[in-house]
Amino acid sequence: GDILCRAETKEGAYRLLARARQSRSPLNNKVDFADYCLIRGLQAEPVLAVAQYGRMTRDPPAPLPQTDLFLKPVRASGGSGAERWDWIGADRYCDPAGRRLSAAGLLAHLIERSRLRKMLLQLRLRNHHALIDLSNGALATFRILTCLDEHEQPETVAAVLRMAVGANHTVDNIHAGGIAAPVDLDSGELGLATDLGTDSRRGRITR
Repeated sequence: GDILCRAETKEGAYRLLARARQSRSPLNNKVDFADYCLIRGLQAEPVLAVAQYGRMTRDPPAPLPQTDLFLKPVRASGGSGAERWDWIGADRYCDPAGRRLSAAGLLAHLIERSRLRKMLLQLRLRNHHALIDLSNGALATFRILTCLDEHEQPETVAAVLRMAVGANHTVDNIHAGGIAAPVDLDSGELGLATDLGTDSRRGRITR
């Protein structure tokens, strides 16, 4: 009676609250979110290119940056559809499975994938060196949950550190096989990690 579960919040309470407040969040659209931050001077990774229905709707820089890149759907959750492409030199990018594409080939791949769903291209972010041991190469991220308090001011109520484990070297989402450790909001100390019961054999994870 004191707890709302995911099905009750994500598909119920959140929608009712948004409707009551007549608010709209840009978080569901990754292009809108990047533009929203840019306009307001908030630091966020900009979008390099966007493709939809088999054509570019936001042209990439020419030439493409000679650095690691990240390709993902504009609307998706759980890390679905994301691809990591590492720059290996000599006009070649390589994904964790060993596929190699030229810059032109990567853009053609982006356009081809956009026939089914709108896709974007960004620079691939890397963790600070102090967090490298908590990742298998995929970006580990903090998920920070906030709410508006009784004075309409944002308040942090919970946080977790998400980490990729196993064969997935692209995203840290639990739905993609990752784990998450709670963060003590006062000390910053990490608690025991969990995969939310995705694999019951794991239990609570200390390392």
